[in-house]
Amino acid sequence: MCGIGCCLSSSVDVANKWAESMKRALSSRGPDFLATSQVLAGHLKFSAAVLHLRGRDMARQPVCDAAGNVLLWNGEIFGGIAVEESESDTNVLAGLLRSAVTKSEVLSIIERADGPFGFIFWHSLTSTLFFGRDKFGRRSLLVNVQAADTAEFVLCSAAPESRTSSPVEWEEVRMGGIFTLSLRSAGEPGAAFR
Repeated sequence: MCGIGCCLSSSVDVANKWAESMKRALSSRGPDFLATSQVLAGHLKFSAAVLHLRGRDMARQPVCDAAGNVLLWNGEIFGGIAVEESESDTNVLAGLLRSAVTKSEVLSIIERADGPFGFIFWHSLTSTLFFGRDKFGRRSLLVNVQAADTAEFVLCSAAPESRTSSPVEWEEVRMGGIFTLSLRSAGEPGAAFR
């Protein structure tokens, strides 16, 4: 089972701290590959630990493309989207999402995936963060929103340590839903938090 996580903060320093905490929490979830990526000048960080189970070649995550899209996928596609035995479902899904231009196209692609999953997807063209879990909630995806001095939004499949001495409360993202966080109206990185 892969480990995935992302954090969005008005402070790049805070985002960096969350990213390091997520990497520590996720490192045991996937021993084959561990990496972090960023968009929005470092305000939005993505971390993933990969356990290679499917396909000939391992899908290194976060999967980033030339358009600035980022996919984190913890799951398996059993139907709805054609995945050959020799292919990675992560790479197949990333390829389909690469062609999506609108939010509704992204939703249509993800809704077709049948199987256990939790995912996070940054769609650069619409400045939208998509995230969710399958209808049975077979893959964990936790959410935490901090409203302290720096606004923070964190998603992770394994609860990372708090970046402060204050305890952090995590909740499972509701199963069977695809949720969005639009940053289009933010104007500049971090503006959505002011």
